[in-house]
Amino acid sequence: MRVLHLLKTSVGASWALRQTRELVRAGIEVHLAIPHGPMVEKYRQAGVHVHIFDPALDIVRPWRNIAKGRQLRALVKKINPDIIHSHFVATTLLMRVALRRIAIPRIFHVPGPLHLEHRLFRAMDLYSAQSSDYWLASCKWTQQHYSQSGITPARVGLAYYGVDEGDFSFIDNPASTLKQELGMGPDDPLIGMVAYFYAPKRYLGQSRG
Repeated sequence: MRVLHLLKTSVGASWALRQTRELVRAGIEVHLAIPHGPMVEKYRQAGVHVHIFDPALDIVRPWRNIAKGRQLRALVKKINPDIIHSHFVATTLLMRVALRRIAIPRIFHVPGPLHLEHRLFRAMDLYSAQSSDYWLASCKWTQQHYSQSGITPARVGLAYYGVDEGDFSFIDNPASTLKQELGMGPDDPLIGMVAYFYAPKRYLGQSRG
């Protein structure tokens, strides 16, 4: 099997590296369209065939999308993948426009529900999809939202973004140790979250990240 992944960033998004690395280990031929940046060499070391190209729809400079669409279409014809796996709204929209008459199964792995909470981008996602398009939700809320929006449940899967446990060290009772460091009592509730911080997206009307 041959798979083409589409990424709009080569800074961060380490979850995509974990996915593609495991696919390579499983014997799948993995190709990746990605802008040049610090993550590129890590993909190459993992055995991924890297193609330097930004496959994301340019919302700020839309006149660039014609050339981008042609470049993506040419890349797909050259690689001839069995599946195309997109990880962002912008890469998904360019993929759907550029490959309208190419009947290759296309997956939009939805990393978060932000675009579904905004009417314009939700509509662009739903109405740009064709018969070759499928979704992988990264949480149950997203999966249910697509089903409630009229998408056949068979076209919406659920795949959580996992972590590599080898990146972490473990202690017997981490909650008690952390509470002591924070000066908390043993019965005080402690809730933790590990996440990225993003700058505000002005085109969504955000003033805060």
